[in-house]
Amino acid sequence: MKPLTSTDKKRIINALNEQFGISKLPYLIIQFGKEKLRVYSGNLLKEELYHLNNELRIENIGLYFAKWENDGIRLTLDGVQLLKNQISKNILELEQTEVGKY
Repeated sequence: MKPLTSTDKKRIINALNEQFGISKLPYLIIQFGKEKLRVYSGNLLKEELYHLNNELRIENIGLYFAKWENDGIRLTLDGVQLLKNQISKNILELEQTEVGKY
């Protein structure tokens, strides 16, 4: 578990903006492993999360919303639902006849 710095968060927001038009992410972003990104909006501070992780080994916290991939960030379904009001790029609209095929 690694709560991201403001520099890392800006890098993620820039990637989200470039891919999806997302410009705000009012949550603490926590990275698990090399690629899983989770957002946290609870009452614990970043320092308290570090302390808890050192003492207890936190496996999961927050909502898994995205994954770093070679070609950018892939939002999870939960991430899409969380950020749906901000998404303005790379939207695929299906005709009614295509919905069944999808």
